[in-house]
Amino acid sequence: MKCNCGVEAIRDGVCFKCEYWIELAEVIALGKPTDTRQFCVDSGKIYTLEPEWLDETSRGSLGAGFIIIWKNGDQTITHNLWPIGEVPEWLREKFSSNCSITPL
Repeated sequence: MKCNCGVEAIRDGVCFKCEYWIELAEVIALGKPTDTRQFCVDSGKIYTLEPEWLDETSRGSLGAGFIIIWKNGDQTITHNLWPIGEVPEWLREKFSSNCSITPL
């Protein structure tokens, strides 16, 4: 049996990679209280926004600066944005964009 992405399915009709994305969609939708990450979803790509206080050698995107404009109009400037990856096309409807991300 093949997954919607064309790879051999491992369980419930999906492959390992797509199962990861389905579970991540559930985590984001449910906002699990034990998960302290803040997720940024921009045009099918997902990032986590981590605290600024981490030392420069431990920052996402090599410490590059980004401005995040949230759907509600709030803005966040960060130097610690971690890319998670691009959501498979067939799962994109599960991930609504909640911001736009622009390099500083």
